[in-house]
Amino acid sequence: MTTSREKRLISQRKYYASHKDKAHVYYLANKDKIARAYKIRGWPYDRNAWANDLMRKYNLPIEEYDQMFLRQEGKCAICGKESRLRLSVDYNHSTGVIRGLLCRHCNLALGFYFDDPEIVSRIADYLKKYLSA
Repeated sequence: MTTSREKRLISQRKYYASHKDKAHVYYLANKDKIARAYKIRGWPYDRNAWANDLMRKYNLPIEEYDQMFLRQEGKCAICGKESRLRLSVDYNHSTGVIRGLLCRHCNLALGFYFDDPEIVSRIADYLKKYLSA
């Protein structure tokens, strides 16, 4: 038995297969616009649902997120690299204070080390020790 989701995916694949040229022409004509939308809003893009998540999880209006994104020039607050995915909201889990926007890798790394600066410092020392070797 096929679920409605599977039916929709099959239908979307058929449509895309029969309209590939049209989709490619649109993409080429709007490449910069599409890239900007993905960078700021992430993918999949549903701005209203995402805005609701930001308010529910972090009490952060989407306009403030956009301002933080522009202040950070679209780059991760830790590694300084641009991400093709939406930047994650980093916050202090004890106080709830928002610290900045991070790429997925840096956000996960902080989580793996429990936001403990001592552990992160030891990791940095370890890497420096073997950097010169």
